[in-house]
Amino acid sequence: MRTKNHALRSIGVAVLTMLSALLLAACGGDDSDDGTSEGGDGAPTTVGIGTQPWIGYGPLWIADDQGFDLDNGVDIELINFSTDQDLETGFASGKFQAASGANNTWIRNADLGIDFEITLMEDFSLEADAIVSCNPDITSIEDLEGAKVAFEEFSVSDVLFRYALNEAGIDFETIDYVPIPAADAGTAVVAGQVDVAVTYEPYLQAALVEGDNCEIIYTANERPGLISDALASTPSSPSRIPRPLEA
Repeated sequence: MRTKNHALRSIGVAVLTMLSALLLAACGGDDSDDGTSEGGDGAPTTVGIGTQPWIGYGPLWIADDQGFDLDNGVDIELINFSTDQDLETGFASGKFQAASGANNTWIRNADLGIDFEITLMEDFSLEADAIVSCNPDITSIEDLEGAKVAFEEFSVSDVLFRYALNEAGIDFETIDYVPIPAADAGTAVVAGQVDVAVTYEPYLQAALVEGDNCEIIYTANERPGLISDALASTPSSPSRIPRPLEA
């Protein structure tokens, strides 16, 4: 049976209106007398934010689209990436001042000595991160030994999959791991290139819709809080990002 997946929405409208002010403070902006914050030339302060097409980051796109950022004297520029590694590299190299990322990513960045500050907790996933099987012989985690499984290394999918295996008492070495970005893992399982994929929305729902025998066999809801995200900023970032900016 196909399951419609949901993410826990943890950023409301009130938080969205505060987002621009939080980012501006993190990036060193100044408050003007009328309550808005502007750059030195009177224009809104531009803040580059690295992000990915994960539904938990949707409020950032809403804030940008609805002008909540400009209302607070900030011009958000969203730079979209398809893999965690490219996003992390861009943030660490200072190509943009802030980024949305999973908390396991920020823990790894801290271990690497990358300087950043957590600006805002964004979300945690319940059913929007999951393991999907398109092999009718694999209907549970207990069936995974010897299976060909696709997911992105060091990503939230990696965390979720290894946690599921550990809970089931299955050795990772018994899995035929295929490294594929989350954006493509769902396509790979639908095409029959692998038996199982670990991914997240919106890629997860696409696989369920397009696949003939695809079903969810495990979700992040098995361990609430395991998968969570935060917005981080670089304390010493400049008030303006360079142009043009390419992902």
